[in-house]
Amino acid sequence: MKYSLFSVFRADSSAPQNKWNAVCNVIGEGLWGFLSAMIASGTVLTIVLRDLGAKERMIGSIMSVETVMFAGIQLIGVYLFRTNPRLKIQLVAYHFYAIIPFLFVICGSLLFANILPEAVVRWMVFGGYVCFIGAIGIIIAVWMEWMANLFAVTVRGTVMGIAFGASAFCGAAGTVVSAKIIQVFPGTNGYALIYGMAGIIASLSLFTFLFVRQPERNSAEQGVAVTLRDIGRLSRQSFSDRNFIFFLVGRFLMSAGFAVIPFIALFYMSLRGGGFSKSVLIVYSAALTVGAGIANILLGRMGDHFGHRLGLIIGAFAQVTALVIVIWFRGPVACVLVYLFTGVALSSGFVSHYNMLYETSPYPLLKAHIAAGNIAFSLSTFALPFIAGLIAERRGYLLLFNISLYVSCAALVWLFLFVKEPRLKNQQQPFLDAKIRS
Repeated sequence: MKYSLFSVFRADSSAPQNKWNAVCNVIGEGLWGFLSAMIASGTVLTIVLRDLGAKERMIGSIMSVETVMFAGIQLIGVYLFRTNPRLKIQLVAYHFYAIIPFLFVICGSLLFANILPEAVVRWMVFGGYVCFIGAIGIIIAVWMEWMANLFAVTVRGTVMGIAFGASAFCGAAGTVVSAKIIQVFPGTNGYALIYGMAGIIASLSLFTFLFVRQPERNSAEQGVAVTLRDIGRLSRQSFSDRNFIFFLVGRFLMSAGFAVIPFIALFYMSLRGGGFSKSVLIVYSAALTVGAGIANILLGRMGDHFGHRLGLIIGAFAQVTALVIVIWFRGPVACVLVYLFTGVALSSGFVSHYNMLYETSPYPLLKAHIAAGNIAFSLSTFALPFIAGLIAERRGYLLLFNISLYVSCAALVWLFLFVKEPRLKNQQQPFLDAKIRS
């Protein structure tokens, strides 16, 4: 069957608007993917902090911070944006005054690295990143609900896959740019340039989303006030579904088995892992964004046809494969393959994860269900990367990778045996057209 970006909209009466929104989404996500790869926490941020004297505990806590701040505080955004007839404008404005400035804070702290004590700069960079991720965490549930409501459920996974695929492919270019900057501008000035450029590109990305055309059918829903009591009641309703609980357990096991991503970079820079230079490793890590780009497109499209549970299973298998390679094989090809399969695993944890959240929701207020699921997920996993850091610091990287492999295998078995495809339970479009259960 021939397939193109717009073929999924041919049967939709609102196809012109959907096509326009898809293009805006692809451009905006592509730019965001470029800057995200430039400052990737698993490579660039890890190397920056390492150069500033960070130990394994701080580096391990990067993913803990991402888990807690990115997912654990989403109810704040659900409450703040509960009544908002001009949601698009306020979402974009929020990025400009609450998210993007922290990229320039990190840039500025690195510019003064030769003046300030190393420990001060290290904590300023780490603190700036914490605030950056936390600000994103506040808005993510609202943003993802807004994205979900732009497209019909029959094409949503495909559009998300294409957009995040573009994000990942542009990220490959961003990775190469970062590596080149580090080569040309040694020391903290190069890192400062990277974060300064990231702030500018982030601004361009968010400006693109101003051109998205909001469907009129969602305007009434966006203006409905939601109280904290409503949010609590709906969240409890979310956890009444046994399959939703099993899904979250599977995602916990996946996260527990892959809380090692920053240590992959440190391992390959060590003599035992091959002793790659910083710039070479960052170039090799571009395979992560390539793998994520391919997987985003394929898993999104496959999910629309066969359900998004399949994407999670593929992601778990990919992380098992990545861990087997990093344990048993050495050299440039092995390093590239590890990052390639890591990209596939991370893709399933986003495209498949969020679509599973959408499709397990028993009520139309998706942001409440998204926040409930992600908060439960983050509370159960936030300490895992820090524990991984302790293991790496005291017992070495290889023991950490072996433990992660066993847990990842358990995740794969759990997803295959216990998690059911939610579409089998409810075949009609259950989210945007359903009524909230009282």
